[in-house]
Amino acid sequence: RDLQLIDARPALGDGGAVKVVQGAVYFHRVDFIDNLANTGFNGGAVDVTTLGAAWFTDCVFTRNKAAAYNGGGVNVNGGRAHFTRCTFAGNDAGYGGGVYAGNRAVVGAHGCTFDGNSADGRGAAAYVGSNGNLQVVDAVFNNNGFAPRDAVYIAAAGQGWFKPMSYAGVTYWSGEGTS
Repeated sequence: RDLQLIDARPALGDGGAVKVVQGAVYFHRVDFIDNLANTGFNGGAVDVTTLGAAWFTDCVFTRNKAAAYNGGGVNVNGGRAHFTRCTFAGNDAGYGGGVYAGNRAVVGAHGCTFDGNSADGRGAAAYVGSNGNLQVVDAVFNNNGFAPRDAVYIAAAGQGWFKPMSYAGVTYWSGEGTS
């Protein structure tokens, strides 16, 4: 609670600042700033794996990067994560600049803002990978990616449910999955 995790760079492995492997972690008013998962690894700021769960409330993810891989802000690969009133700004990844949800991950975002995130592939704000699930309620998407389809991407067999509050500049795009 009331913490800043800045400029973390692990030598190897996923999760620039935090890796949740097993169990549950609660983050309240934590700022994740300028963290990096090196090339070949996921989760610029946080990586949540299959047996892990994480809850984020009033957190800020700024300028985190997963160099060429998934989840510039947060990568959820088979685990569970929920974000309430969080901000994702200026994060970057290969896929899912703000958030990546794949491999049966269950991710919820309520009252969040996605602003100025980018991805080399698809899903500048969020990417829902195969068998991933993302539910978004009352979110703001602003200037994510270069084209409307770049903001949120849902891959084959992925699921997304959106009840957004505002699309400023960029809307979400449903690829081959359901939305």
